[in-house]
Amino acid sequence: MPSMNRKISFIGGGNMAEALIRGLIEGGLFRPSDILVAEPKEERRAHLSSRYAVTVEAENREAVGGEIVILAIKPQTLGAVASDLAGLKETQLLVSILAGVSTSILEGMIGRPVPVVRAMPNTPALARAGATAICAGSFAREVHLRRAEEILSSVGKVVRVHEKLMNAVTAVSGSGPAYFYLLCEYLSSVGRDLGLEREDAELLARETLVGAGRLLEVDGSAPAALRARVTSPGGTTEAALKVLERGEFIALVDEALRAASRRGEELGKRMKGTTGRPKTGRNQVGGEG
Repeated sequence: MPSMNRKISFIGGGNMAEALIRGLIEGGLFRPSDILVAEPKEERRAHLSSRYAVTVEAENREAVGGEIVILAIKPQTLGAVASDLAGLKETQLLVSILAGVSTSILEGMIGRPVPVVRAMPNTPALARAGATAICAGSFAREVHLRRAEEILSSVGKVVRVHEKLMNAVTAVSGSGPAYFYLLCEYLSSVGRDLGLEREDAELLARETLVGAGRLLEVDGSAPAALRARVTSPGGTTEAALKVLERGEFIALVDEALRAASRRGEELGKRMKGTTGRPKTGRNQVGGEG
């Protein structure tokens, strides 16, 4: 059995795990010597060890001894770590960033009342500007949620939601950066069609979107209020917005987010079928939370 010799450990050393490692170290929450990462790919182990001076191991079982264990693998590989998760103890905290995997599935794989907090971060966490939603499993208490918030706040803002809303979170913020990037692509592409040089069009599109987001954050006004400030009657912005409205822009956004939410639900059901239903027993729960 692994010894409890690390304060925090990661099962999986991919991009999101690296974002958290960097945030935790730069934010002063943990020292590199407090962190252990289990990662099967040798090149990733070498990268994490050399860049952050954390301890790296090839075997997942080495990572289940941390006071806090971050599960940061691909959902489809969850079955491969089932036996490792069964080694967790009630005194530990498991924070899962696996999309579509409910806390009840994880609790069933563990087989004892270990506190589980499920999180849905997004890729801007790589720039320490992420948005993360968390929810509690059946055995997680306020102290566990606060600890998870402290960890995830190192890479951005954190909100608490009920687990049944996690698919909505995925649709809005989990997948949200892709919508932003698509709009940026289109703005720069059409700008080039209108005569701008590529570099100028890309810079103007990128900085406009980044700046608009920053203003939304620091100004404190509602998005509709900020939009109204830009939209002069009879002006250029109004002309553009009328085209978007005629093209049913709002309806398309609504349809797109609902499609993402439905897909999240479908993937969650598939994961339950793949990993099996939670085990029953006096310490187990039957619902999704």
